[in-house]
Amino acid sequence: QGAQLAVFQDGRLTLALCAGTDVATGKPIDFDDLFGIRSTTKAVTALVMARLFEKGFFIYDDPVAKHWPAFAQNGKEKITLAMVLTHQAGIPRVAVPLSRMGDLEFTARALEMAKPEWAPGEKNGYHPLSSGMICDELARRWTGKSIARLLREGLAAETGVSNLWIGLP
Repeated sequence: QGAQLAVFQDGRLTLALCAGTDVATGKPIDFDDLFGIRSTTKAVTALVMARLFEKGFFIYDDPVAKHWPAFAQNGKEKITLAMVLTHQAGIPRVAVPLSRMGDLEFTARALEMAKPEWAPGEKNGYHPLSSGMICDELARRWTGKSIARLLREGLAAETGVSNLWIGLP
């Protein structure tokens, strides 16, 4: 159990703290230890998507189907990028077993076949995997690169953050 905190002001590190103990080894936490950030990757994915927006790949009110026509099946034709990023798409659960998570084609087909559980845009509901899966598929269609690769080669590289990944390298 442990934590790390870094505070920057005007681009300068002003506070750095770490505390706790690695449960597996009993070793104190230090600044070189890695932590899984789990759902925080949604915020990182949103930053990568914002960079793609700035480069003109989409606007937030675009229907996903404008960029991925097969996505428009089963009542999803009006789901916008904004709805995906704000958990309003209505497809919080997608039938992708853990053993198939790395199979991008299977995942894309599962997203295409998914049916909204509520009318898209009418309410919020946490989309634990589908929001990232949709963004990743769109990024691949626009750039030929995954969100993880765009993060590593773009945002992380440009800011000098060498140990932030979506998936381990």
